[in-house]
Amino acid sequence: MLGQDDNGNPQLIEQFKTKVSDVLPLKDNLKFSDEDVLRRFLGARNGNLELAEKMFRSYLGWRADNNVENVLTESFPEDVAAAVYGGFCGDDKDGYPIFYTRYSANVDPVLKKYSEDQLIRFHIYVNERCREKMKCANRKRMSFILDLAEVGLGLITNSKVSSLLKKSMSMDQDRYPEQTRRIYVINSPMGFPTLFAAFKSMLDAKVQQKLHILGKSFMKDVSEYIDPSQLPAEIGGSGGPLKVLKGDPNSYVPPCRLNAPSPVSPAVSAGSAASFHTAEDGANASDAEEPAPAA
Repeated sequence: MLGQDDNGNPQLIEQFKTKVSDVLPLKDNLKFSDEDVLRRFLGARNGNLELAEKMFRSYLGWRADNNVENVLTESFPEDVAAAVYGGFCGDDKDGYPIFYTRYSANVDPVLKKYSEDQLIRFHIYVNERCREKMKCANRKRMSFILDLAEVGLGLITNSKVSSLLKKSMSMDQDRYPEQTRRIYVINSPMGFPTLFAAFKSMLDAKVQQKLHILGKSFMKDVSEYIDPSQLPAEIGGSGGPLKVLKGDPNSYVPPCRLNAPSPVSPAVSAGSAASFHTAEDGANASDAEEPAPAA
């Protein structure tokens, strides 16, 4: 099976390059190389060239339609960033970066204030920061810790949350393939594994194998691959402070200097797919410009 951590089939990769030569080289500040990007899509489609090309071209259309190349220059409301509190907290035992997220129980105001597309926009921002971190660390995958300590089953069954979760999962899988090393869902409430089964079925088999759903006694399982010294104090680790992603890109210092656009300051860059006007600004979130649908 072709994956981005092995050499793959050189002949197959060359065939893929030929099929998509019309769009190479890729305009992507955070890529390792064109070949690495193609290898990821081949891996996601188990080496099937036809399916990989279809997935890859859809991805390029999505990046263009949503101005993904410039999302790291945009500012986001702090209440959005606080609702999905997260940041980088260390490396696993093999040197792969870790991204920690804690979901807030008080998300109703955010769900009412902003449209789904606006919240998905922030999720794209987080994904691109993760790509930036991986490139700086020279690691092509990352481990994720999703903390549900503040989340109850009532929130998970909320129709808006459910829709947002499904779209986020679909985007992660279709637009950022072969990027995940392990996913730990910790502090999951009783009954969550059964409830999550409906969402889990959306994931490819390879992604499902990387997913570990744990309750409050998670440290033994997590520490098998991640030393507690690399985990934030919020969950019982002894690592340094979390490098939190906030809404203002000027408040975040990237882990290294890459050839990427410089932050701008209006509330959102002019070319962004979703502006963050709210009712308080005299415009309803539903009236905000929305991203073009993915190709």
